[in-house]
Amino acid sequence: MRKTLRSAVQSSLRFKRYPYTYARVMVMKGRLLDRGDYDRLARLSLTGIIKLLQDTDYRAEIDRLAIRHEGIALLEHALHANLIATYTKLRSISSEELTTLFDAYLLRHDVQNIKDILRGLHAGLPKSRIAEMVSPVCFTQEEYDELLSAGTIEDVLSRLQFIPLSAFEDGLARYGAFKSLDLIEAVLDQHFFLRMLAAAKQIPQQGQLLRNMLLQEIDLLNLKAILRLRAADVAAEHVEKVVIFRGGRLKPALLRRLLHLDLAQALQECGGTPYGELFKGAADLTSLEVKIDRYLLRHSLAFIHGHPLTANIIVGYLFAKEVEVRNLRLLGKATHLGLGQDFVQEGLVV
Repeated sequence: MRKTLRSAVQSSLRFKRYPYTYARVMVMKGRLLDRGDYDRLARLSLTGIIKLLQDTDYRAEIDRLAIRHEGIALLEHALHANLIATYTKLRSISSEELTTLFDAYLLRHDVQNIKDILRGLHAGLPKSRIAEMVSPVCFTQEEYDELLSAGTIEDVLSRLQFIPLSAFEDGLARYGAFKSLDLIEAVLDQHFFLRMLAAAKQIPQQGQLLRNMLLQEIDLLNLKAILRLRAADVAAEHVEKVVIFRGGRLKPALLRRLLHLDLAQALQECGGTPYGELFKGAADLTSLEVKIDRYLLRHSLAFIHGHPLTANIIVGYLFAKEVEVRNLRLLGKATHLGLGQDFVQEGLVV
């Protein structure tokens, strides 16, 4: 893969204040949708949602893609294309130092692309359909074409030059036995966060808030991975291999203890952690993950308000934009499937 993906950041990032980037990102932030916008969209049909979004920053993508798509497919493709355009724009207005960190952050989306390829292959989708789900971010189109030409799950993983195939040994065994990708996807998530940690070490004191956000997200990723995999009866020794024991507020001893509890016991134990409030009233793992997303969003937005002229603003805005796209996908799918307002309001992260 390209150099930015093969190696961690080599030189210390000298984060300064970037008033030009700040001004542009704050203008973009001002165009994000708010609660009132979501309430209006939730009362519309799918056609109405698409029409209203044509009065927003999504217009160019909707108009361009309407030639080939309609309905929910048009909305999905337009949202994804707009997100890619946002990444491209942010890179173009960023300094070299900011771009280095930006590329490390964007590895998250190449990891998601790889997951989509694996899921499409697992579901037996045609290669052309899987290709439509993938949009290059840091990887090149040629690198994705190579992955898309693979015939099996193991074949895809063997072509990932940035993770050795041996890292997926347990995941491949589980897939072979149960046709579940969960452990393989956990390895991919782990890789992304380890790469981000490597990049974060290069950030001087000014980047402390960014590092704290990353460590907090690792804490919550660990909890989600442990709970999800234990609920699926994955053996503790296999789950332990995908836990990142370098998070923020959760000690390794606690994480190892959770590995050996059943789901009910683990949930109770999580209630006594620094993130205990998130576990109160959570009816199931899905609702718990929504609460975690909301929690991370609030802290991300605090970056923009608290330290607006540092590197934190770009990651804070990125997170907020990604949540907006997630919310719009939720609204579109719920409307398309005829799901009620309660489902929508429960799932929205605002």
